[in-house]
Order: sequence, then C-alpha cells, then structure tokens
Amino acid sequence: MSNRRFLPRLETKFAELTVENVTGDGSFSGYASLFGEVDLGKDAIEAGAFLKSVRERGAAGIRMLWQHDPNQPIGTWTEMRPRPEGMAFVLLDEGVKPAGLKTQEAGLDVYWRIGASGEDFSDQFFHTVSMAGGLRALQPLEPVHVRSRTDSNGAINISWTRRGRIDADSWLAAEIPMGEEREAYRIEIRKDGRLIRSADVENTSWIYTKAQRLSDFDSLDAEIDFSVAMISAVVGPGRHARKIISQSI
Repeated sequence: MSNRRFLPRLETKFAELTVENVTGDGSFSGYASLFGEVDLGKDAIEAGAFLKSVRERGAAGIRMLWQHDPNQPIGTWTEMRPRPEGMAFVLLDEGVKPAGLKTQEAGLDVYWRIGASGEDFSDQFFHTVSMAGGLRALQPLEPVHVRSRTDSNGAINISWTRRGRIDADSWLAAEIPMGEEREAYRIEIRKDGRLIRSADVENTSWIYTKAQRLSDFDSLDAEIDFSVAMISAVVGPGRHARKIISQSI
C-alpha cells in the first residue's frame, strides 16, 4: 500500500484584453470578457454570468487583478456593464496620490490648485477651484435583493441584502465585513414623489403593518414606493435601493 499524496494539477488560463483610447490619467475602455467566446481553456462565459456580483458589489467593489492574483491589483473599475463598447476604469499606479483630506474636512468646500505636473505653480499653468471632497468614498453602497411578502393580516415583510465597501471581495467568509461602525438602515416610503414615512432599523428587514399602509395610502391596493439605504456614522445615509411594491390583500 502506498501513502503517497496526489496533488491536484495546476491549471492556468489566459484571456485576451482589448485596450483602447488611453487618456492622460491612465483611464481606458475595453472588453473585460467576451460572452460566448471559447477561450484557450475551452471555456465560454455566458451573458449574465457576472450580474449577481456587479449588483451586490458594484463596479468599485470588484477587484481588478492581474491573472486573478489577489496580490497583483492593477486598477479600479469605474463602470462595469454589458454594452457594445468597452468598459471604463481608472488605472491606479504610483502617479496617483491621495488628496490628503482629514476626516473633519470631508464634505467641506476646499480650495484646490489644479494644473499640469512639472509646470510652474502660477496662474499661467494652474487654476483654482472650490470643491467638496471625501464624501463619496465614505458613502455606504446601496443594498440589493429587496424582497417583499404580504402576510394574511395585511402586513408586508420587506427584506434586503447589505453590501460592503471595505474588504468585501472574499468569497470564503459567510458574511462580508460590516464596513461601518454599526449596522443601521434608513427606510423611506414615498407617495407621488413626496416622503410620507421614514424609519431607522438595525437589521436587514422591516414590517410595513396594515395599519401603517392604510394610514399612508387609505388603501391596501396602492403601489408602495420603497427605498432603503445603509447609514454611515460619518456621512449619514448612503445610496438608496428602490423598489415599487404592488401587493394587496
């Protein structure tokens, strides 16, 4: 009898990347994946294969890696969706430097001097703009998979799945990291575009009772304009996920 271990064979696959129209800041567009094309490993990617990841993480939440190596990030996606043209992203290298905003400066109007690198720091080559910064990077991403179910008593049970903007790229953990100081969500109900009900909850579900529905709409047949956003302790509610709920009893 032999106790020799058999290790799985390492399989390496390659795919072509078409790059077009590189701009001065390193941005360019291209095809990240071609649907229906057979690669060198005899695999073909079907349309819709990435929709779940893009919905849950957003383009910025999906890492751009060289040959799928997590130790070799090569850029950041700014947009990712199926379309005839290429998909744009910003290439981050040593030429990109952080603005250096302090936490207390986020959201404040700050004067910036912008001009060509290497030129004299004068009005001939630089101009001044006033701009607030630092907020978008701190905004929680909108939740996904908003679901609803009406009980026999007329209450609507609404639930959703949270997304993460920090270290949420691993598929190994059962849950992605929180990314915020605490888990909290802002719920809004609108009627004809007007806010008629707001509530804050600390979990990924909420019950819209029959009494609340009748108070807000005078009917159980009305469409419900529902939205939910995760709340940041620094910048408040992030981007909202919206769903029109049409359920009656």
